[in-house]
Amino acid sequence: MTDKINRLVGALPERYQPIYGFDNFTSDAERESSDRLEIVMNIANLMVNHLQRPIRVLDLGCAQGYFSLNLANVSESVTGIDYLDKNVELCSGLAEYHHFEHVKFYENDIATFVSTLKPDDYDLVLGLNVFHHVSYALGYAETKKIIKKIAQNSKVLLTELALKDEPLYWAEALPDNVYSNLDTVAFQYTLQKFATHLSSIERPFIFSSDYMWCDGQNIGEFTSWKNEPHEYSNGYHLNSRRYFFSESKVIKCYYFNSAQKENNIREFQREYDYFNSGYKFPTFMPQILSCTKNEWQGLVVLEKIDGKLLSSKINEGDDFSCYDVIHKLLINVVKLEENKLYHNDLRIWNVLITNNGELSFIDIGSISSSSKTSSWPFSVFADFIILTRDIAKAKSEDVTAVRYPFLLNSWYEDEKIKKWIGLIWGTSHKDWSFKLFLELWRESEVHEKVEIHNDNFKYWMELVESFLVFNPREEKFTNSLLHESFVEYHNNLSAQVQNALSLVGSVDEKNKTFYLNYNESLKYLSTTVEQLALHNDNNTALIELGKKENTDKLEILERKFLELSERVNTIEIKRQSIFKKIMNKLFPKQ
Repeated sequence: MTDKINRLVGALPERYQPIYGFDNFTSDAERESSDRLEIVMNIANLMVNHLQRPIRVLDLGCAQGYFSLNLANVSESVTGIDYLDKNVELCSGLAEYHHFEHVKFYENDIATFVSTLKPDDYDLVLGLNVFHHVSYALGYAETKKIIKKIAQNSKVLLTELALKDEPLYWAEALPDNVYSNLDTVAFQYTLQKFATHLSSIERPFIFSSDYMWCDGQNIGEFTSWKNEPHEYSNGYHLNSRRYFFSESKVIKCYYFNSAQKENNIREFQREYDYFNSGYKFPTFMPQILSCTKNEWQGLVVLEKIDGKLLSSKINEGDDFSCYDVIHKLLINVVKLEENKLYHNDLRIWNVLITNNGELSFIDIGSISSSSKTSSWPFSVFADFIILTRDIAKAKSEDVTAVRYPFLLNSWYEDEKIKKWIGLIWGTSHKDWSFKLFLELWRESEVHEKVEIHNDNFKYWMELVESFLVFNPREEKFTNSLLHESFVEYHNNLSAQVQNALSLVGSVDEKNKTFYLNYNESLKYLSTTVEQLALHNDNNTALIELGKKENTDKLEILERKFLELSERVNTIEIKRQSIFKKIMNKLFPKQ
């Protein structure tokens, strides 16, 4: 039998792989395979442990059967396919030599064989360094269809994919982005990258599946998935994240090879750090079960909390109490604040209403020790005020991913919420905290209405102006921001606001000077009258003259005060006019 194997090996036109069970041929193999085999066997063993049974394997383009035969001991069945008859003859001879009756090899091309696949025929399919040949022969579009059919009819597909950058004849048939071969398959995870005997360019070795997830250490099944986190994201993450759901877990996959790379790395790193620190979040947040990463992507496995996103309830018109939601939100953010933590992206799509009516927060990557948000309005407190407006309105057509400056109490129709927001704005923004927000909420019915705090007028204007600068993605602002006329208008308006504020400050100083002079004059008058009364009891005429002179001075000062008051009123009218122009520009009447 050994002679037969030697003869079959000698008849091969090329020897890509080591010959299973014959170490004397290993050094002649063109392609290093032991490194790939380590990954293949790891995935196979993870699947066996998860499924609690031997697996069924299909090896497409099996070559000399190195992977097929190594998988025999963990498999119920192994099927190898290759277009070269001499490869098939050797593989069949090796299976016979090792008494692997459940390992079979057939001469066929990949496209033809895949066309015969039926659901659940195989658990694990290998497609290692073969699909570039299919693309060259049949075209990229047809290759994607073949890959999709494999994914639909098996649990896991392992691929090693060639790149368009490789200096070989078939490169012209490949897509610019190697991962687009798999973009119709739900889950993808790059396990490693390998150079080949053909070039130093590394090819990705990828786990992909429509049914299972894996990070190289853990494996599991999912029942549904989506590439948008919520109804209002509108492609915000540029397809750089995917979300998978099982009965007890949520699996979030970040990709680090897109335009969102930096943002994804930053947010994932927070979750990764929390997991490795052993930090336990309050019970209203899901616990991180595992967190793994490599240079290409990160995978976070979270406890699944049964319930419905607040955004979904709003979008679908479900009934809920906005008072109850706001109150429970406040309780949760206060608990975070007590631990010196804040949710930097607390939106209706990051709030889950559980099946028992409690509120949970998701998106652990947005939890940090900073009270500043990464986007407008750059404050978790102002952000929360806007969030309450989304909850109070509860109309899906009024909700977008862009934060509008619905900050002051005049934008809230509900009287209780309006009064509460008014109390918040009646306190300097420098003193804001969620503890204060909760206290004001609980006591709002017994509090009197208050005016906006002096510190908050300038803060409000800064928020409005910064909104115009940092939110050009919103369509109704994009068109105007791109025109010089609006830019000039905005600059002029900003200058007018600054001038008005300066003038108010100047008037305030003059008022202070006036009152000081007025008080000094009164003091001087009283002293003069007392002295005259004391030393000139008989000089009534002189006393009356002194009174008249000082009375004239008081009348002059009073006229000046009235003039200054009129100027203050004029400035206030101008300030309101400027403010109205800003709001008309922000929210034009339809």
